[in-house]
Amino acid sequence: MRYLSKEIEKLSNLQEFIVFENRLTGTIPPSIGNISTLENFVVKDNNLDGNIPPEIGKLSSLKGLSLKSNNFSGKVPSTIFNISTLQKFDLGSNNLFGNLQPGLRHRISPSLEELILSQNQFTGTIPSCISNASQLIKLDLGTNMFSGHVPSEIENLQQLEYFNIQYNQITNEPSANELSLLTSLSKCKNLKMVGLSGNPFNTVLPNLLGIGNNKSLSLEWLDASGCHLKGRIPSGISNFINLIALGLNDNKLSGSFPETLGRRLLRLQDSNFFTSSIPLGFWNNKDILEMGLSSNLLSGALSSEIGSMHSMVYLNLSDFMDLFPSHLIVS
Repeated sequence: MRYLSKEIEKLSNLQEFIVFENRLTGTIPPSIGNISTLENFVVKDNNLDGNIPPEIGKLSSLKGLSLKSNNFSGKVPSTIFNISTLQKFDLGSNNLFGNLQPGLRHRISPSLEELILSQNQFTGTIPSCISNASQLIKLDLGTNMFSGHVPSEIENLQQLEYFNIQYNQITNEPSANELSLLTSLSKCKNLKMVGLSGNPFNTVLPNLLGIGNNKSLSLEWLDASGCHLKGRIPSGISNFINLIALGLNDNKLSGSFPETLGRRLLRLQDSNFFTSSIPLGFWNNKDILEMGLSSNLLSGALSSEIGSMHSMVYLNLSDFMDLFPSHLIVS
């Protein structure tokens, strides 16, 4: 059995402690807080358990803290959010719970670049003060039990590249008549990946998405599947010119099929209600890797141009059999 001894405090000049994937068990000894020189503490991918000791908050030089993929439980000590030097904070894949509001309020480090709290049991709303982390690049809150709406202040995170809130209970801003979160995120000029799937937004996509000052040249991956979205896909989505992955399946989207969407990966299958035929211009997207359009209400024959999609590795056109080009299906 391997565990962290309380004698660890005797390493009084230690700056980096990295012991991931070592099958460690037991708890983190509170004496860890006595190593004032410690800058990186990484014990991810072990079998550690118990509560996170609040003494970690005494590590005034700490830049990186990774407790990912263990069995920690309880609430996150508010003292950790007092560490002004903290840049990377990863608590993903544990059994942590509680409301982040008391700990984060007015305390989040302005130096923070990565905040990963995914796959836990956190509840409550996402605090607006998270926008104080002006250097934040990665924010991953996926697979928790957060509720309420994401504060509009999220648009102030101008360094943000990765944003994930998948599989929570996040809803739309009550006073908004469209998905206001997507409008806010489109103002983050460096954003590359957005994960929204599995939240009950129950609204429509913004009409002005990606238009004018909201245009994002960096967005590459957007997944809003299973979000109770309705209405049409706005034409402005084509203004995300570097978009290569778009997931909108398992919604209630309807109307005409858009001519221009993601360039390499497209999945709009299941529980949507697109009507009309697929426009000929769509088949100019020769680099599409995946396409699923099953269980829609599309009409008209498929273009023979589908045979020129040489990069495609996944194709699901269930319910289209009678409309297939004859050179692809031989009776």
